[in-house]
Amino acid sequence: MVKVESNRVKRLGGSIFPGLGLEPKFGILKGAGIFMLLIPIFWTSIHLLEVEQTNVVVVVDYPTQSHNSNSKQVCPRKKREKSQDASQLQKQQKHPDGALPPIYERTIGNVAPNYDGLWDDVCVHNEFKKALEKIQIAEVKHEPFDHIYVQNLFSDEFYKALMNELPHHSMYAESEYAGTKPTYDAIHLAEPSTTKNGRIVVPDDCVRKMRKTDTTGCWRDPVQLHSPKATKGRTLTVDSDATRYPLWTQMIRLAHSRNFTGLLYNKFATGTGVPTYKMEELERQAKGVDMSTILRNSAALRIEPTSYHLTPHVDMHQKVVTWQYFHPENTDLANRMVGTRFYNLKPTFRDMVEMHDVDNPNWLDYSHFDLVKEHPVIPNYFFAFAPNNRSYHGASIDPIQMEGVDHNARRTFLGFITPKEWGFHHFHGNDWAPRDYFYTADV
Repeated sequence: MVKVESNRVKRLGGSIFPGLGLEPKFGILKGAGIFMLLIPIFWTSIHLLEVEQTNVVVVVDYPTQSHNSNSKQVCPRKKREKSQDASQLQKQQKHPDGALPPIYERTIGNVAPNYDGLWDDVCVHNEFKKALEKIQIAEVKHEPFDHIYVQNLFSDEFYKALMNELPHHSMYAESEYAGTKPTYDAIHLAEPSTTKNGRIVVPDDCVRKMRKTDTTGCWRDPVQLHSPKATKGRTLTVDSDATRYPLWTQMIRLAHSRNFTGLLYNKFATGTGVPTYKMEELERQAKGVDMSTILRNSAALRIEPTSYHLTPHVDMHQKVVTWQYFHPENTDLANRMVGTRFYNLKPTFRDMVEMHDVDNPNWLDYSHFDLVKEHPVIPNYFFAFAPNNRSYHGASIDPIQMEGVDHNARRTFLGFITPKEWGFHHFHGNDWAPRDYFYTADV
């Protein structure tokens, strides 16, 4: 793992996706002069997603090398260096079929502003190609439920560049969301001997408050998770400055692309990952076209607070695939147990609980579960899973676990793949791209 230093720019303006109708939340533009200056950036950004929609299978196919195959490609390039690959891409700004290259036109001549190197189309494509290949070949682990993980998703050089472009924490909006609330109305389970027929159907059998005469063995009751004074985390959905943050711009665009959503769906559409009822519904929605055309990604950058609790839950049924990319600046949190935890019901309850995930049940109390594994908050770490009726996961972070480290260190890029028809948005109504597109065009 690498330890990198940050030289972050502390001011943002505009939007990564102005051409998608995603409005900026940060920075107030004052004066017509500033507006006129932003027109070229806005116009360029509009063209980001003007790529042709096709029904081809989602296979990662990035530009081939146009120079001598024996020559060695070095990324990032030195400043002002322009490879033959970059020159070829620049000449082909207008693809014969009308598609545009995936990165805005000036990227080829751009240098990531806080990093001493040039990340042009070819270099960024190569990074993303390798990352998606790592996801594609990652072994699906089946315990406690289907999931994958990839350590070192990107190269050390690219990760350093991402860290040096990392938006300052003050640019993230403070907000309340699941995990930041100090209390939660959690589901509690009774011992099998006290239940009718020794079975519990969740949430159907759960009553609002347990009475002595109840035999359902399932009730909801508030639990105190952390201090009432700790109620907010920080979220950044799509807002940034594409000219100052070109690499994070492309990271977010990749997450919203058919390359990424289609790959993850296919990874878990196996019968043991994505539930059958979801697969059948998605096939109905797709109507015979490639599945990636109907999928969207509700995604955001987030900084979790020092008091953060998600009691074990299976995720809402609208989430077809859940994924996270931890990107802290160093390894300070590696052994603090502040990552995402995977759980199993304790043996006492494992055979008696019937979980109906389609009904979006409340979270359950920690006391009914055994911790199986933790996905640690370490640099450059990716994991994903398909929510189903046994995908119990959560988190538990208290201030004592964050003592002596940066309180804004738990940085994550997370998202939830969902079909467009369901209209699900985890963060807000504009948190996914309004139309499908491939990240790259053949050039």
